Amino acid sequence: MRQDSGVHANQYVVANLFAVYPRAVAEHYVIAYFCNALAVQHAVVLYTYVAADAHLAEVGPDDGAWPYAGVCAYLYIADDVCVLADECRFVYLRRFAIKLLDQLMPSLYLLYYTINRNHSVKRCWPNQVVLDFIGDCNRKAYTMKKGRVFSGARPTGQQHIGNYIGAIKNYVALQDEYECIYCIVDIHALTTFEDMQMLQANIRGIALDWLAAGMDPQRSIVFVQSHVPEITELCTYMGMVTPMGWLTRVPTFKEMVRLHPDNVNYGLLGYPVLMAADIVLYKADTVPVGEDQLPHLEFTREIVRRFNSIFGDVFPEPKAKLTEIPLIIGLDGVNKMSKSLDNQIDLAAEPEETIKRISTAYTDPARKRKGDPGHPDICNVYTLHRAFTSIIFHERFASVALECKQAEIGCVDCKRLLADSINEYLKSFREKRAEIAAKPGYLEQVLADGAHRAAVIAKETLREVKEKMGLI
Repeated sequence: MRQDSGVHANQYVVANLFAVYPRAVAEHYVIAYFCNALAVQHAVVLYTYVAADAHLAEVGPDDGAWPYAGVCAYLYIADDVCVLADECRFVYLRRFAIKLLDQLMPSLYLLYYTINRNHSVKRCWPNQVVLDFIGDCNRKAYTMKKGRVFSGARPTGQQHIGNYIGAIKNYVALQDEYECIYCIVDIHALTTFEDMQMLQANIRGIALDWLAAGMDPQRSIVFVQSHVPEITELCTYMGMVTPMGWLTRVPTFKEMVRLHPDNVNYGLLGYPVLMAADIVLYKADTVPVGEDQLPHLEFTREIVRRFNSIFGDVFPEPKAKLTEIPLIIGLDGVNKMSKSLDNQIDLAAEPEETIKRISTAYTDPARKRKGDPGHPDICNVYTLHRAFTSIIFHERFASVALECKQAEIGCVDCKRLLADSINEYLKSFREKRAEIAAKPGYLEQVLADGAHRAAVIAKETLREVKEKMGLI
């Protein structure tokens, strides 16, 4: 991107810092220097965005384009960070470079859309220049991290503690090591969803739960599936290489036919193809899943292998990343925790509702009386104790299993302790959720920004796919 022929000032400063100070000390000075430089340029970018949005730059290329000199400097600083990241030899400085790239990407996407909406500025800043730089930053961030994660949730109801333990908790942790893309898959919900009036409320609820749990929209892309229309086009292309026999043999399709005999639709049959398209549209190579979803992911891998063998390598084969407690049984003690089976404990439930729900939980089937010795290893309530009580009341958790085995604690007391643990664990989550929900327009802005960022990746992938297939 650079137009100057000499060594840029930022690189000169960095070189001198490392020449004068020991490397460990120089690292801290470099970090401080870039943070200060970026703070100044970020203010310029925001001013430029406001100016463009108000059409103040429409006065002509000479007068109207001057604020974009600040944008130029901002991009130069980002370029220096990328160069610095490539040359890093110290872990601390490398982590800083990764974090900085995470923070830069939303601003770069914002810059692209600002330029795209302003005609006079487009003459000075061709879209492709900015897109190329965004792509370069994406590639550098991708190679510095372990890979790219994609995962999604159907907005068919509120998120529950099974979703939290089996997925959301992992989503948050993965942000430190992976480039993460998290999607609310509303199109998937249409295959079985009947109460359409609740769809938008459920989308909002999932987004609130994710953000309250610690998902960072600056570091991760958080968006709604249908807001990036490229997904339906890619699904069509992938459907062309997926044999019908593969789809009819999927065990979950047979189960859904049994549960919804009056609504066996095309979307239900093609559900695995759309799920595969979700993952590969963003070139994700890692998918956090529970054990029950492994067959679905293997189906995606089969479609990827078939597509690549026909048209040439386009997509990576995604691999699974299992959570520590991959399968959470519901309150009925038999089935996976699920909204449709009404055996769940909602994350956003009031404390009183949580206590009431847990009091109905099925426990050790072999324990008929309080005086009978218990078997915590086969009790679902104890599984939840491991997930919550072990963190909140560590010392108390250490004695629960022994007291159960020796019949010193009954199931009623055991469930009451679990309810206290879950309510205490989720206290800060519920407070943060309420705080986010009270911010006018914040959630909508997060999802809109995520869709814009996801679309940049999606458009590039789709262009590559169409070239391979001979469509362009």
